[in-house]
Amino acid sequence: MLNNLKQELFKFRCQKMPLYGVITLLLLMIYTYLTNHNANFLLNNGFGSSQWIIIILVTISSSILSMEYQNNTIINLLYKTSHKWQIYLAKFLVMLLYSFFY
Repeated sequence: MLNNLKQELFKFRCQKMPLYGVITLLLLMIYTYLTNHNANFLLNNGFGSSQWIIIILVTISSSILSMEYQNNTIINLLYKTSHKWQIYLAKFLVMLLYSFFY
């Protein structure tokens, strides 16, 4: 399990998609500020970040998982481990860690 988690963290670190998610969030927060000039509303809602974070996290999670299927690397991962659920659990834990730091 620990080996699978290390592999997933390495793959996650090498991808640029999480960086694009942070940049997208910043741009969307700027867009929210430019379209709504009510300061109390913006501060209470965190510049609209709560609505954008969920969309960005779902997009990044699905793109990482679909990338494994597109490149057929999931077949190698499933073949090498005896417990298939460990691979998906490692992917889930990596995305959970990313969501905590996001």
